[in-house]
Amino acid sequence: MKNNIKYWNHRNQIINFTATRKLVIIAIFLFIFIGCHERKPTSAITTFEVDRIAQKTAKMQEIIPDFTIVSLETNDESLIQYIKKVIVFENRIFILDDQRPIFAIFSDEGQFVQTIGRKGNGPGEFYHPTDFILDTKNKLIELYDGFRDQILIYDFNGKYLKSIRVPVQGDYFIKFED
Repeated sequence: MKNNIKYWNHRNQIINFTATRKLVIIAIFLFIFIGCHERKPTSAITTFEVDRIAQKTAKMQEIIPDFTIVSLETNDESLIQYIKKVIVFENRIFILDDQRPIFAIFSDEGQFVQTIGRKGNGPGEFYHPTDFILDTKNKLIELYDGFRDQILIYDFNGKYLKSIRVPVQGDYFIKFED
C-alpha cells in the first residue's frame, strides 16, 4: 500500500465541513474512551508554541506540568535571537529562530550540537524558515521555508536530502499521512 503524504497550509480556503464534523465526533469519542483507561508513559515529542504562550499570563506549571530549565551553550554559531518553536525529542533540543534565521540543535544538557542549513539560495538553504516538524519514524527534520514555499528535508544528522515545493505561502504546516 502506497503512503500518500499531503501537506496542509493554514491559508488554504478549502474545508470539507462534513469530514470536519465526523472528525470532531470521532475525536470526542476517543477522548472519552481513552480518558477512561490508565495511560502508560510514552516517549512522545514535547512541543509548545512560544507565540501562543506569550499572549497570556500563566505559570509555567499550568502550561507544561513537568519541565526543566536548560541553559543553552552560546557561541557565535549558536546565538538565538527569537525562539519561534522548540521540540524536545530523545536527547536533543531542536530550536527554530525565524528572525536570525537559524535552526539549531542542542543536547538535552544544553550543549550546542550543530545548526542545520543556513540562509541562502543553494540546495538545503532557506530564506525565512517559519516552522518545522520532526518525522520521528523516519528520523527526518522537515523545515518549512514560508517565503519560498518549500519544505526542506534533512536527516537527524543535518544532511540535506531534498526539498518539496508547496502551492501556497504560509507560516505553519501539518503533515498528513494516509
